[in-house]
Parts: sequence; C-alpha cells; structure tokens
Amino acid sequence: MDFNNSGSPITRTFTFQEGVNLASSELPNVTFNWRGRTLTSGSSCVTTFAVSDTMDHGLSVDVSGSGDVTVENQQPTLPNVTYNNTVSSSDSINNREVVSGASTSDNTPCMDLSGGGVGADSGPPSCNIHVNSSTISIRKNGGGTGSILVSMNNPSLVVASFPSNLTVSPASQTVSSGQNFSVVSKNTLRGPYNVTFTSQCGSSITVKVNVTN
Repeated sequence: MDFNNSGSPITRTFTFQEGVNLASSELPNVTFNWRGRTLTSGSSCVTTFAVSDTMDHGLSVDVSGSGDVTVENQQPTLPNVTYNNTVSSSDSINNREVVSGASTSDNTPCMDLSGGGVGADSGPPSCNIHVNSSTISIRKNGGGTGSILVSMNNPSLVVASFPSNLTVSPASQTVSSGQNFSVVSKNTLRGPYNVTFTSQCGSSITVKVNVTN
C-alpha cells in the first residue's frame, strides 16, 4: 500500500517473532479494498490461518469480510451506551419507520472445498495410490471425525504424515482395495492442514483437511 503518501504502493515485509511459525498448511493472500473490506470473490467469508510456537502452543487468526482481524475469536468488546428513551410524540418522530438490517455476520470460512468428494490419484500404475476425496472438513477440538479412503493398485504399506494438531488413525496400515484413515482435531486451531499418505513403493498423495469451528 502507499505507506509514505507518495502516490505509489510499496511492499513491506514482516517476519514472525523468533520461535513463531506458521501452523496451518499455507499463509493466505488477503486483499483489502479502499474501504478496508476484503476482496474475496463472491462472499464476505472469514479467512483463517494458525501460528504456533516451539512448544506447539497455537493461535488461530481470523480476517473477516469487513476487514476485522481477530485472534482466537476474541471479538471486540463494545461499551455500554446510555440513551434517552423518553422521547415524546411532540418531537416529530415517526414511530412507523423501521431500519432493517442483518442481525448476524457471515462467518463462512474462506476455505478451498473444491476437492470435497472428488477422488485423486498419484504414482505409476504399479504403485498408484488413490484417495476418495482430496479435501475434507472437520470440526476443531474433537468436534467431528473425518474419514479418508485410501486404495492401492498393488498392496503396500501406507504411512500418514500429519501436523501435531491432528490425529490420523491408524498412522500406518497395509492398503489394497481400500482402507479407511480417520482424522480428528486435537485442539482449537483452525484453518487448512495437509495430511500426506506415502506408500512403501514410493508414491504419495496429499489431502487438505479444513478444520472449522
């Protein structure tokens, strides 16, 4: 943005504090318009990512469609405002006028769900690995269990690699015509995370796990 009022946008780079790292699979790109609102195509959804320290203590960061940035759902606290409710009818007030508006905000996550229910393959025919869905969604902190069906053209041991805020069970098993792996969130971190399945014969495939509220 135009930080120095020169009329031309410039780029600033900020680094995380020492020991703080990106916990989710990607750091999202968020573009703001001149009103401070985000420019997410077709929606005023909430963009979420997570960071953690070396002790795996993490925080979720939300950027709403209105441009507000909050950490761990810490919504701003509005002060109590006193008002006069003794307005008389002689003050030219039309009590039939109603100002309507939305009573709730859009908390829809800005997550890529395009691979939900869409299978994917990787590797040569002799070592082909297949998943029944390249994207799944689960709720945070054990609120739900996701299931990924993994298949191999030829039986092979398959090992799951996943971040510390998720549990994949079993972590490894011999896969042939189709074996299930269960995915559960262990804490309150939200955002997209990668779970990679690697076969003993060398092929691998990654499933994006979107952890939501």
